[in-house]
Formats: sequence, C-alpha cells, structure tokens
Amino acid sequence: MKTTSNIIHAHILIAGLMFWLFSMPVLAEAQFDEELAKAATSEQLQKLLEQYPTKATEIVPKLENTLVKELRGKPLGERYTIREVLPKPGGVSGSLTISENGPSVYLYFTEYPQDRTTFATGSFATIETNVKDLLSSQTVPAGDGSIHRFAGGQHKTIKVGNHILIDEGEKHHRLTFCLLKDQGYVYLRGKGVLITPDGKEVKLGY
Repeated sequence: MKTTSNIIHAHILIAGLMFWLFSMPVLAEAQFDEELAKAATSEQLQKLLEQYPTKATEIVPKLENTLVKELRGKPLGERYTIREVLPKPGGVSGSLTISENGPSVYLYFTEYPQDRTTFATGSFATIETNVKDLLSSQTVPAGDGSIHRFAGGQHKTIKVGNHILIDEGEKHHRLTFCLLKDQGYVYLRGKGVLITPDGKEVKLGY
C-alpha cells in the first residue's frame, strides 16, 4: 500500500510540475502584454526593451511612435536635427529601413508589422544618391511624422542633404531619424555617427 501511495504522490507531483512548466510561458506572455500596454513614455518603453529584448518587434514601433509624439512641436535642445530637410507638404507618412546597396543604389525594406510604405518591400532606387532627393520623389514616405531607419554598418554610408549618416546599431537599435513639420529631420534613436558638412563627427546614441 505504501508503494502504491508513493507512486500516486509521484504522479501528482509530476502532473503539478508539468502544469507549472506549461503555464509559465503563458503567464510571462500575459505579464509582458500588460507591461507593454501600460508603458506610456519613451523612457518606460526603452526599459521594457532592455528587459524583453526578444520582444523588440512589438516594442520598437511603439517606442518610435511615442518618441515622435514627445518631440513634435517641442524644443529639441541638443537633439541633433538636420533643419534643411523637412517633411514633404501633403506627403504620405510611413516608416521603413533604408540601406545603401552599392554605389548610387538604395534598398528600402520593412522590418516591423506596423511599417507603412508607398512601395513594394525590397524596392530599389538607382538614380538618386541622396536621401534628401529621395524624399522629394514618390519613392520614400516623406510626410510629417515619417520614420526612417538606416542599416548597413560602418562600411555603408547614407547621404542626407550635406550630411553623412553611418549606422552603428544592431538590428533593433538602428540609427533612426524622423521628419517633423517646422522642425526638420530629427534624430530619434539608435547608434551611429553623423558627419556634418564641415567634416565634424557627431556620435549619436552613445
């Protein structure tokens, strides 16, 4: 009888352990969803990204859009802005990633479900060699609030007006700018280097 009782207790223990193991991911997912819904500031979302790096696909779009709202119409202080690059009046707003894909060739692609573009993913532009020129075309979303991430690393540079941008961030920490009405092309987040028209290097996100 004692052996039978021990077997029953062992089965109960195993069943309880299995239930706990299977319920943990569900509970963790529910906790994350709750924390993401509550996060209302860029600071809170940045901390959430550090806490849940595997959830970047869900966090980054909200972080980007929250930063745009926080910066819109506000004094930008020391935040770097290319003031001569402005949103296109009446232009379509969207978000995407831009990468240099060779001399005078840019590749545009979406990285997050919320990305909005005016073209098919993977489109190429082989004429324009300056993002400022691209913004005046129909190729890239250039309306107020548009978000542009830059990819490629140290060996790939992107020219914006008379500035050069070099992305040094990982996938979910790309050098990112946004177009804001009456403000310009504003540094949003991510790591990289900006080279000014006079050759000065500005570290961003460090």
